[in-house]
Amino acid sequence: MNALNGVFVSAGGVKTLDEIYARYTDTAPDFRETVYWSKRLTMDTLFAGEMHSLGQHLGRLAEQDRYARDLPRKELRAAVIEATACFPVYRTYAAVMNCPPGTSGTFAKALKEAQKRSTEASTPVFDFLRRVLLQEIPPSLAGNDREDWLRFLMRWQQFTGPIMAKGFEDTSLYIYNRLVSMNEVGGDPSSNGISVSAFHGRGE
Repeated sequence: MNALNGVFVSAGGVKTLDEIYARYTDTAPDFRETVYWSKRLTMDTLFAGEMHSLGQHLGRLAEQDRYARDLPRKELRAAVIEATACFPVYRTYAAVMNCPPGTSGTFAKALKEAQKRSTEASTPVFDFLRRVLLQEIPPSLAGNDREDWLRFLMRWQQFTGPIMAKGFEDTSLYIYNRLVSMNEVGGDPSSNGISVSAFHGRGE
């Protein structure tokens, strides 16, 4: 239905709506920015305790790593929040020795965007978070210490979904009103529509 609706959306009409939206809201229409800030708001309010706990968990992992033990705990928590806000999908299903195709690329995309936006976490902090998400566990760790890295990854993946749902579906779709017919779950309110040939090509 989202694709069918896109056939009736004119790119030229969307441009006109952009101009009207910007004039009346005094801000350039940018749905990605709306989602980003909505996810930040979600974490600050509904998931503050969970994000604090994840930051603490990442801090414990850093203590076990000789290259990361001096990283500021405040920055580690900030990096987790920033990466989650920039995460482009609902969730991933990565685990040790079981990383679905494209997962590492999804992590890399989120971390690159997060580091670009961040004013609170340094490059070494994001480098460490990347190693944890990709499960690049130091060879010196064994037993429960290795499992603790996996536990962080599994816990974090459990929260990206509900944070995206609250930030995207329950917040952004209600406050970004450039063209409300595009504001359906599974759709892209920032879309300029699709051509009739592209619509029919979806079935090929």
